[in-house]
Order: sequence, then C-alpha cells, then structure tokens
Amino acid sequence: TTTSAAAAADVGSGSPKQRLWKRYKSDIDSSAPTLDDYKQRYRGGSGGGGDYLEAARAAFANLLGSHGYWHGHSTLAIPNSSSSSSTSSSSSSSSSSSSSAVRHVDGATVTLLSGVPSRPFFPRGFLWDEGFHQLLVCHWDPTITLDVLSHWYNVMRDDGWIPREQILGEEAASKVPTEFRPQHPSHANPPTLLLSVVSMLRRVNGGSEVASCDGDVCDVVDSSSGSSVSS
Repeated sequence: TTTSAAAAADVGSGSPKQRLWKRYKSDIDSSAPTLDDYKQRYRGGSGGGGDYLEAARAAFANLLGSHGYWHGHSTLAIPNSSSSSSTSSSSSSSSSSSSSAVRHVDGATVTLLSGVPSRPFFPRGFLWDEGFHQLLVCHWDPTITLDVLSHWYNVMRDDGWIPREQILGEEAASKVPTEFRPQHPSHANPPTLLLSVVSMLRRVNGGSEVASCDGDVCDVVDSSSGSSVSS
C-alpha cells in the first residue's frame, strides 16, 4: 500500500521523465509553425484553400519530420583496373565475369543530415530526392537547407562523385538487400541539389525575404552569387 501510494504521488507530481517530456512538448508546441505561418511562407500557390491547404501543410510537415542524421560508410563497387581496360568479346562471358569486374570496398566514414522519401521503407538519404525536398524546405527555413547541403557535399568523393544512396549504419542497411547496397561510380543522378541553391540565390538577388535569412545563410549565398547583400 505504501509503495502504491508513493507511486501515485510520483505520477501526480510528475516523475523526472514526465517533467522532462512536458517541458520538451512545451518547447515543441511553442515553436511549431501555425497554419498562418504556412500561409505566409507559401502564399500565391495553385489556389484552393480549406482542406487543400490543410493537406499541403500536413504533407510538408511530414517532409520536415523525415529529416534524420546518419553516421557510417557506404559500400562502393570499384571497377578492377584489369576489367576497366578490357572489353567483353561475348555476351556469354560478360555475365559470368560481372561479379569479378568490381571489388567492394568501404568508403570513408561520414555523417549525413538529410530528408528521406519514406521513413518506414527508405530511411536513408537519396541524392536525387533531396534536391526536390530542399527546394521546398529552403523557403520555410534556409538554415535547414544550408545544413543539409553542407552534409551532402561533404560526402562527395575526390573525383566529384556522390553515391546516389547513402546507406550509412546498420539500421539503414537493414532495409536494403545485400546485393543492392554497393554503390557504383558509374551510376549518377541529375544535380538536383542545385535547385535549392538557385532558389536561394534568386531570393537574395531579388531582394525578397532576405530579412528572414540569418547572417550566416545570407553571407554564404552572397559569396556564391558575387553580389553584396546586407543581412
């Protein structure tokens, strides 16, 4: 009975975990964007309001919530020097030699902040997808986009290649069949990351919403554009 009463009192007054959660939830609620914030940032859309606006807001909130942080290394399928200089003379021998044409090596250990196309099924960064993700996010908060872009360009190899899928860590790898984990240097994606870069440059050069950027973002974008912008 004494133990039960003590437990009830602890719940009533709030255990350390409960108090921490209440404070954390309060911070989330106070900083969470409102529907008015969404309308202000994404005004002048394709029209429609009410349910359409709520659906768009929910979809965009899901996009923001998909951002995650990974640490690990990719598996790279590097062509063997002998196979890269030789050509296959017959189709029958090409299939049998395909497995020996590359060697699997571990890439450099990197960290990545990125959105994902699907948290349950594709919980990892995709190069092509992220360009379109950040094209929207940069209008909401350019500091997020700048951080994401910095991480993506930091995983670029010396030859300029960025592995199209960032399968970093055991959790990300658990969602990918073993045969699809190696990343091939011959596989590339369109440079969609530049979409968000161009979008931010246009905003700064055009003078629209520059005041909403913080100093670091405006300085970085300004140095890329070669123009002078006060933040």
